[in-house]
Amino acid sequence: MFNENLRGIGSIWIECPIERPDSFSYVLGIIADRFGVSGFSVRSASRNVIRIGSTLSESVYEFPCEFLTMPQAQWLSFGSLPRGHLEFLDCSKEFPIFLQSNSLPVFMPEGHGEILISNNCIHIPVDIFGTIYFMLTRYEEYVNLARDSMGRFSMKSSILRDKEIYSYPIVDLYLILLENIFLKLAPDISIKKRLPKIDVSCDVDHPFFYAGGIKTRIKRLIGDIFKRRSLRAAALTSLSFFKNMDDIDCYLKALKFIIEVNCQAGNSATFFFIPISNHKNDNNNSVSDSRIYKLMKLITDGGHKVGVHPGFLTFMNDFLMREAIDAFKKPFFKLSSSKNYIYSRQHYLMWEVSKTPKLLAKNNVDIDCSLGFNDHPGFRAGTCHQFPLFDPRTESLIGIIESPLIVMEWSLFSPNYMGIDDLDIAKKILIELKEKCFSVDGSFSILWHNNHLVDSNYKKLYEDIIFPFDEKAKFK
Repeated sequence: MFNENLRGIGSIWIECPIERPDSFSYVLGIIADRFGVSGFSVRSASRNVIRIGSTLSESVYEFPCEFLTMPQAQWLSFGSLPRGHLEFLDCSKEFPIFLQSNSLPVFMPEGHGEILISNNCIHIPVDIFGTIYFMLTRYEEYVNLARDSMGRFSMKSSILRDKEIYSYPIVDLYLILLENIFLKLAPDISIKKRLPKIDVSCDVDHPFFYAGGIKTRIKRLIGDIFKRRSLRAAALTSLSFFKNMDDIDCYLKALKFIIEVNCQAGNSATFFFIPISNHKNDNNNSVSDSRIYKLMKLITDGGHKVGVHPGFLTFMNDFLMREAIDAFKKPFFKLSSSKNYIYSRQHYLMWEVSKTPKLLAKNNVDIDCSLGFNDHPGFRAGTCHQFPLFDPRTESLIGIIESPLIVMEWSLFSPNYMGIDDLDIAKKILIELKEKCFSVDGSFSILWHNNHLVDSNYKKLYEDIIFPFDEKAKFK
């Protein structure tokens, strides 16, 4: 998962301020893991700057380091939040092949200026370490307590909304900049290359259309007659009282479509199941249902993965979280093709930064896949790569890996969020996000619910998106 097969680059040295050594170590660990390297020398600095050099070069690169060196009295205060004013740094002279646009998005520090070269010192006015830390730890969510009606931190509450900072994989771009610097200082070092991929998932909130008890089906029958005014739908609902409807179940067919089309695309999809119901929003799902187990086995036998989808109330509740994950483990470990890693995504993306990851880690979940905005696609953590979660309050690792979510289809189409009804516009947004992820060799993580793949037009859009590009995308 992390810190495996690291290669030494002992010629590189990095000079850091002495404040918050554990937080600096976290950022250094992110750099080492991303590049697949280790062994660079870390020195203490007396100034609030980061300096990077090499025993093989006379050049030194210097960056401001304001965020991680702020006074302890300001740490985790509302006043410590950056204002979120996005600007762009021209990198064309020093890094002519860095990006197609030759510019780097910057929001820390404010009013950054330009790259300055004096003798052998190249000053880059970007708080790279601070920005990486701020984004990956979700520092602002510890400080800004604004939540939506369900208790979620939304894009509209984030400083990332300013000039659409959320639309940039800013952490990944900064790491590419550091990679360029490393290679300039020590051209012979070997840096691990990652291949971009499409990370497809489905939250199986509604595995079957014809599901539920007698009361649920009677309610649907009344709706078929008086609301939808469909005699055919009423007839099928009536038939479901007496007959297994799996052969014509539209939600089950959509699930099988996701399995089949991702096999064709060469993707390994992950399907998240609600293990136990404790709220009306959990839709009376249960992994103890033999039909659910049969479906989970169909998925894993097809080379895909299953994960746990803890219910609506679990994100802040120790008992309910443990109950849900324990219920999931029983069928999960019976599946011969299941891997050791337990993947999780919170139902309704109910995820509280100070509580949920620790509950998941406590219950031996390996990888969480919840960290995306519920109301808008984009890069909530500034990255499309997996990373370890870190608590800025205790300045320690939480013990769980985050696999960030870039887009959920419901964010695009729900009238409560973006409310897009033109599929061509939706396709354009999805393709642009996919290109940005591929441009930084990341994972384009897309969640699409099976009950939103009944219509053939949505199926066509889905197929257009989940197949890889013929060539690596260029960042635009």
